Amino acid sequence: MPETGPRILIIDDDPDSRALVRLVLRQELPHLILEEIADAVSFAEAFGRADFELVVLDPRLPWADGLAVLHALKGRWPSLPVILLTDRGGEELGVRAAKLGADDFLIKNPGGFVNLPLAVLGTLSRTPSAPKHSGSGASSDFQQLAAMAAHELQEPVRMVERYTRMLAEDYKGRLDGQADELLGFAHEGARRLQDLIDGLLAFSRLDGSGKPFQRVESSDLLGRVLADLGGMIAESGARITHDSLPAIEADPGQIVQLLRNLLGNALKFRGGEPPRVHLSATRLRGEWVFAVQDNGIGMAPEEAKTVFNLFARLRPEVPGSGVGLAVCRKIVERHGGRIWVESQTGQGSTFFFSIPAEIDFTMHHDATELRG
Repeated sequence: MPETGPRILIIDDDPDSRALVRLVLRQELPHLILEEIADAVSFAEAFGRADFELVVLDPRLPWADGLAVLHALKGRWPSLPVILLTDRGGEELGVRAAKLGADDFLIKNPGGFVNLPLAVLGTLSRTPSAPKHSGSGASSDFQQLAAMAAHELQEPVRMVERYTRMLAEDYKGRLDGQADELLGFAHEGARRLQDLIDGLLAFSRLDGSGKPFQRVESSDLLGRVLADLGGMIAESGARITHDSLPAIEADPGQIVQLLRNLLGNALKFRGGEPPRVHLSATRLRGEWVFAVQDNGIGMAPEEAKTVFNLFARLRPEVPGSGVGLAVCRKIVERHGGRIWVESQTGQGSTFFFSIPAEIDFTMHHDATELRG
């Protein structure tokens, strides 16, 4: 049976504390949906979804000022109940939290954990109209938060990446093997963080960068994508084929980005054989359903349910930010369509997306092939 109770965020970096909170709340209030937030990335994603109705917050976090998190939550949703749960109390902290709108303040001791279910029940009952805080305003706030965070992080990360690369180049072989390895790890970590920031900026800018829809030929857009991916195609020995493709009403730049992400993933998540990718389109009940089929490593069917979430990375060993497929989902939704995937581990994947077919444009009649 699907969970339908209020969703509670537990924002705490300590796994033992989160486990205790989960234990006491599940025991006394089993109808609650509990979501644990341990780092900035998971908080940003939850803030963007905005589907929670109460927050249990430890104000002492290693990745953020907990009171700033409280201020952000209350600033966006003044009626959202927030309970502070901390291992170090103090009158000053309590006063500051109360001024920022905290609904309750508990200490992490046996009494505090025992009283937590009552505090949750009490704050929820005092705000019976506390809705799930979804909507365009929350989405806009998340985009602003993502853009601001990514922009502020961009230059420091570039400096770290640049200096670790310089150190690795200048001192390679002059230090012991372990030092060379550690410098390599540092440089690779900075590069991956830069990829994440770039992806986050791209995601946050999608709504603001959209252009008016116009009649475009899908095959022309695909040609641009294949030119962009020419290096990857040649390096991997890939063969990309496509059937006749329709003209559609769309934002050309965003459809190019959508196809680039899907085809790029097919090349990146390849198996032992050279990639074979085929793109087709079928007219079904007033929409064009596109399919991108590959012979790559595939994924388990249960993974297909989360692969389009922001920061979802099913294969941490493969370079990437976990943002690309979330961008695809956002582009398709802007065009009034759907996106999904069918896959089995080791048997390749087929990514489908739909675009409304308002006008019956003529399709091209020549299928083409590009070999690497």
